[in-house]
Amino acid sequence: MDPLPDSFLQKLVILLNNENTIGVTMPGSFARGESSLYSDIDLWHYVLQMPPDETVPYHVQFVDGYMVSIKLITLEEEYTHLRNPEQAIWAIPGLRQSRILLDKDGSIATLKEAAVKATWGPLQTAANAYASWSLSANGEEIHKILDGLARQNESKILYAVWSLTRGLADAMLVQSGALVPSENAYIDRVQEAAGRTSDWT
Repeated sequence: MDPLPDSFLQKLVILLNNENTIGVTMPGSFARGESSLYSDIDLWHYVLQMPPDETVPYHVQFVDGYMVSIKLITLEEEYTHLRNPEQAIWAIPGLRQSRILLDKDGSIATLKEAAVKATWGPLQTAANAYASWSLSANGEEIHKILDGLARQNESKILYAVWSLTRGLADAMLVQSGALVPSENAYIDRVQEAAGRTSDWT
């Protein structure tokens, strides 16, 4: 799909910009040059503080026929994501690929540079601890599956399988430091980290 016109991106920035705004970035498929007819436009709206009436920091709206997904976030929260391995697997590639549309004081460029320079080494100990906890906690899901089978409770089985699948995938990604550039690549990255022909996959 053709790149978004600069005039349209500027229109989006004008819609978001206010006295609480620090900057606006565009990650996602449009930033990576991988957009299609059905791609939404991802915008991260960096603010000085979260509005007190903002109960859900994410919403979707349509602008000129495009679906626009907007996430409100503070710089402090984003830096926290870079320090936590279970969030860093998403935050690091998301920031690296993002296109800066508005940066009032240079802090967005500094944040992106932190993501560009980030290495997994300092996060490995915490990543191992997270994976260990996740694997242990998912033992409960196995018991739910066994109980669901014994009781022929399909709903219980399906929910537990869903939870177990995501839990095992997250544990593999975080422990191996496999960065996820897109939700669409989530399963591929898990299988790459584990090995395509491994028992895990």
